[in-house]
Amino acid sequence: MILFSNRNSLILIRGKTGVIAGPGAAGRGAQASGAAGVAFQDRAKPEVSGGDGPRGATGALIALDRDIMKLLVRRATLVSRIRGGKDQATTPAAVRAEKEVRMAWEAGAADFSKDPAFTRQLFNLLQDIKVLSREQARNAGAFGLKPPRRPVSGVLSGPADVRAAVMRIVAASCRGRPLYLEKLPPSAPILDAVKVCARVGAPAAYTYTGNGFVSVRVDEGSPLTLPGKSLFVGDDSLTAHVMIFMALNQCGTLRINGGSKLRAADLSALRNLLPLFGARMSHTIPHSRGLPVALECSGELPPQADAPADLSLDALCALLLAPPFWNVPFCINLAAVPALTATQALAEVRPLHQEFGADVEISGPRLRYTPAPLTLPKRPSVPLDPVLSAFLLALPFFARGEITLEGEWPDSTPAARETVRMLSLAGLDIERDVAGIRARNSGKACSLRLWSGGLHGALAPLFPAMCAAGPGAAHADADFVLQFFEGEELEQAREFLSRSGIAPEALGGSAASRKTGRPGPDNGPVAWTCPNAYWGMAYALAAFSRPGLLLANPGTVSEVMPSFWKIYNSLPELADPAFFSAPASEKTETPEKEETPQPTKRRIRT
Repeated sequence: MILFSNRNSLILIRGKTGVIAGPGAAGRGAQASGAAGVAFQDRAKPEVSGGDGPRGATGALIALDRDIMKLLVRRATLVSRIRGGKDQATTPAAVRAEKEVRMAWEAGAADFSKDPAFTRQLFNLLQDIKVLSREQARNAGAFGLKPPRRPVSGVLSGPADVRAAVMRIVAASCRGRPLYLEKLPPSAPILDAVKVCARVGAPAAYTYTGNGFVSVRVDEGSPLTLPGKSLFVGDDSLTAHVMIFMALNQCGTLRINGGSKLRAADLSALRNLLPLFGARMSHTIPHSRGLPVALECSGELPPQADAPADLSLDALCALLLAPPFWNVPFCINLAAVPALTATQALAEVRPLHQEFGADVEISGPRLRYTPAPLTLPKRPSVPLDPVLSAFLLALPFFARGEITLEGEWPDSTPAARETVRMLSLAGLDIERDVAGIRARNSGKACSLRLWSGGLHGALAPLFPAMCAAGPGAAHADADFVLQFFEGEELEQAREFLSRSGIAPEALGGSAASRKTGRPGPDNGPVAWTCPNAYWGMAYALAAFSRPGLLLANPGTVSEVMPSFWKIYNSLPELADPAFFSAPASEKTETPEKEETPQPTKRRIRT
């Protein structure tokens, strides 16, 4: 048995060579030797005092770590055997086996850990471990970033707003209305939304169009009946929340499962809100806060409800989108919701209300919904994603030249306004019309030091890359850049500045004593594992001023914007990437069994 620990947990590891037991960080105040550290008992191999290697507790800890690695490899092999060599359990027998293992884990962990959330997350990580062969490990190299420093030029079909597309797909499927969307990125949220709708009976399908995009078609049919179904929603939180709120006016039980991210998510705010709608959400796994869940709906909706302050953006968007489909009078009070979250949610959902012909009246923080016939257009225009577009529109800042993105620019959204303002302060000329948006480097001086506002979460990584790395920039010091970040994003910004070699002093200490992404006399570039796709794209742009940077996980970027690396590698001449071949017929994802989970893309190398 292997149990790890956080501050409130104990550790117990049993192996062939001995027993390790001791308190975690909670035992800092304990007395020396047995309590404050780790007690090691090994009758087979007693500690020796001679030799050149590490001795005492250090040597025991190193040996223990090697034993843990061997046990992790053995465990991953057994998990793969249970799953039949697949990434996820797909047969009923494998699902039952994994459930039995999980319940035994939680029962054993309860004797040693005071933090069930930590032990649950640790179990999910252990389940995601996959053993690679030596050859696979050698071939899994980092991605070198060496973009050409020549002016860029080209016209692209801009990246469509994935969230707007997902909400349209789910809404049309639930209503039974026809829908056709084209030039969508083949990102996981869009494909998963189509698969989810197809599994519950909607005639939905997607097709690779051969030019780096997919088209989505939903045929006319009957409105969906969600109770009694079992869904696998992947890792897209928005799809999961929209499905939950769309089901509230129907009586019955809906079972929802998802990928590792949603299994580790905290859905407490949603669980506490649903009783106001005559519904109850229970977690299938005891003491869990994420998926899988069983949603029990009475179909009896209240005339009004207050949105709680801790509701996530995805949940709030779903809550604002669903009432016109309930066909009952309803009022939502957003007084308790943080202003930034409420503004962003309204900016995303209000265009859909207008597009659907919903009767919604806004009075202060209240939204009043009146039942009205909905007219969902068959071929709506999906606007550009302002955040993803920003990373492409910033290319002329780093390499000069100009770029045009075709598509509808969503001027009303906060992210779009922030993008235009940031690019303008960087010295780019921004022109917008009904056909798209263009960014051109006209040689203006960069004035990003005048920036005094906040930063949109996903757009934030672009700011330090432009502010301190671009040619002609003021090369702002780390203190100026970091003042706009806080919490986890502050640590990510520090790591980005140091790894990219832009401001190695961001992490404190002497630059010579740390390994950064900048080549040194004694070591080459060190690959960086970006925390998310947006930091990865910012790192790629920073390479214009620091060529030779290495990115360890470029696939993270591809999951959010599949065309990014194709565009990046085609510089300086830009063209719509064509890296998918069109299939002979449309591909409809309809699983053999509704409860069949899909493989996750997570991989932990051992």
